[in-house]
Amino acid sequence: YPDNGNGWYGRKLPYADWLTMANAQRAHYNFLESLTTVVVLLIFSGLFFPVFSASCGLAIFIGRLAYTIGYIGKGPQGRLIGVLIVDLASIALIVTGFWSAIKIV
Repeated sequence: YPDNGNGWYGRKLPYADWLTMANAQRAHYNFLESLTTVVVLLIFSGLFFPVFSASCGLAIFIGRLAYTIGYIGKGPQGRLIGVLIVDLASIALIVTGFWSAIKIV
């Protein structure tokens, strides 16, 4: 851990450079894993709460940026601030997304 199956790079790079690359890949993969959920929540929430939804989208963008910078720079411990921002904005989107879905029905 955190090797993502890049053994070839592990042999060619110094350990510090490999660790930085592996941490950047983990942050990127984590972003991709949550992207679909966030986009769907933004669409549903934006139907009835467009300004609030856009604000949450901006918060998620800023949180993902803080997450990535923290993860690359400090490893898993550096992602806490970004995680908090993203999670709070995601919870707000979940609530407004469900509320929008209820209004549609």
